[in-house]
Amino acid sequence: MQPAYDRNACHRIKRKGFYESRRIYELNNALMQSAGIDWRDWMPFPADWEHSKQAEQFQDQAREVLRGEFGSSSFFVMKDPRICRVYPFWKKVLEAEGCTPALLYTHRNPLEVAASLANLKKASAEAGLIIWLRYVLDAEIATRGERRCFTSFQRIIEDWPREIAKAEQELGFVFRGHSQASQQEVESFLSRDLKHFEKQDDLAGNQSVPTWVSDTYAVLERWAAEGEDTADYEILDRVKGDFDRTGPVFAPFTSNEARNLKAEVSDQGQQAVAVAETREKEAVKRAGKLKRELMQVTESRNALSKQLEQEHGAIQEMERAMEAANTKLRPLRSWTGKKC
Repeated sequence: MQPAYDRNACHRIKRKGFYESRRIYELNNALMQSAGIDWRDWMPFPADWEHSKQAEQFQDQAREVLRGEFGSSSFFVMKDPRICRVYPFWKKVLEAEGCTPALLYTHRNPLEVAASLANLKKASAEAGLIIWLRYVLDAEIATRGERRCFTSFQRIIEDWPREIAKAEQELGFVFRGHSQASQQEVESFLSRDLKHFEKQDDLAGNQSVPTWVSDTYAVLERWAAEGEDTADYEILDRVKGDFDRTGPVFAPFTSNEARNLKAEVSDQGQQAVAVAETREKEAVKRAGKLKRELMQVTESRNALSKQLEQEHGAIQEMERAMEAANTKLRPLRSWTGKKC
């Protein structure tokens, strides 16, 4: 299995990395922007974009990215949260490349997601819940009826062999690398330390959580534990229908929040530039001081070298004088050595 993940594409808070293809991540961002949205938006994805000229152009780019990232691999993994919103696009691309998707639908507690986004100052906690809802609903409806298996971040952390076995059974293939070494590698990677924002709250009884969110989360939790149940489609369809219809009412508020976030990021950027300029001036000042000190050391070294040369010359002169004196004394030593 070929992952083609960029482990270096990681934030300070995820020291083990995001394990996502940078090229796929950048392409998803670009195509969402071409549709007039970004990853924070929770309005429905523009329905007419899929049939636009831009979509056709992005399909050509996506096919190039797939070939560049995975080559001729017959079994590879794609991971990027934005795929939740643009899966219909990728489905066409994958099918055009002769690939059959097998979907491992992994969700996380929405309170944890909201806390993570708020900590990174990418969205307020309230907006984070709505963003979570849009992503999971879009992903569910877009993949309904396809070969898929439901799990959760929590269940993977608790017992990943159980979840892998379930995925193999429901998706109809066997993951490679069931060796002791690979299992030890997974064990060393997965840990509860990966959960920076763990929430054990009961969403159903949490007044700060919208009913849409708690109802959807309850369905996903049930599917992850017991398997997908078509009887729950009615719940998800109702939530998504209400969400899609009422979304435009709240759009001005989210747009204002986005502007505030951009302004905050801009302010932070300006502050960072000011700090960088101050540090640069200090560095230049220190460099000048070090340069002067180096010149003084160099001058002292040169003076010492000159003094050593002079002393060395004096020593050589003394040695020559002593040699001349020895030459004069040599006959005298020979005479005094004779017997009378």
